[in-house]
Amino acid sequence: MIKRYFVFVFLFFAFFSYSKGIVSLFPSAAEIVVDYGCGEKLVAVSDFAVLPENLKVERIGGYYDLNIEKLIDLNPDIIFAEKSHRKKLNNFPSLLKKTVFLSFLTLKDTFESYKIIGEKLGIKREIIEKKIKALKGKQKSLERENRCGGKKILVILGGGREKIYACGDNYFTEVFEKLGFVNVLKNSKVPYPELSYESFYSLNPDFIFILSSERECFNPCKDGKLKMLSACKEGNVYLFYGKKLLHAGSGLDQLLTGLKKVNKCFR
Repeated sequence: MIKRYFVFVFLFFAFFSYSKGIVSLFPSAAEIVVDYGCGEKLVAVSDFAVLPENLKVERIGGYYDLNIEKLIDLNPDIIFAEKSHRKKLNNFPSLLKKTVFLSFLTLKDTFESYKIIGEKLGIKREIIEKKIKALKGKQKSLERENRCGGKKILVILGGGREKIYACGDNYFTEVFEKLGFVNVLKNSKVPYPELSYESFYSLNPDFIFILSSERECFNPCKDGKLKMLSACKEGNVYLFYGKKLLHAGSGLDQLLTGLKKVNKCFR
């Protein structure tokens, strides 16, 4: 009996000493892990993940400079990665078998990834469903309330003045169009097209929405070349900013909450 007890204790501690937690190779997955209240399980994340200040974990690079050696040394139980990471991990079978590939290219992908992450974390089914239902409910509520349905919008990404990028055929466009807006660049066939100053006038949107991770960013109405845009003259330019806002999936709640403040469109 005593011998069995010591064998059990040995196996117990051997198992948990081997357990190395979770690594996320891209921001959205790490932020959703935290959102589920499991941030302490993270041992490493990508450079751009936004985490609580009191949560100290290793940073192992981004997509182009991923530190594979460090990832192997960490020996995690689970690796959350985007589908595009597969080719980076193909030569490392020991990592591949631990990797859960996710996608946030569409809203459907987003809700499915919330579900998969929750299941891998061992979160109760009802909690996962409640989380997804809350996001869908906020989206549906804005869709019902939108008095600007059918209005043409241009969604630009806050940043420098040298190059201006907008949202074309991508995740963010789907979010806005689900709410009833019409993105003037939906059919561009480019996820993030670059804009010229002339294109602002030729596109002639009713509203301009600026998405940024920082409050101080490019605003077309403060530019001498663009201040005569009808959207600027009518006060229909809105800035939405937040550290996670540009992270597809994990920034969805932040974006929907910001849109609620557009009083011209939502009650």
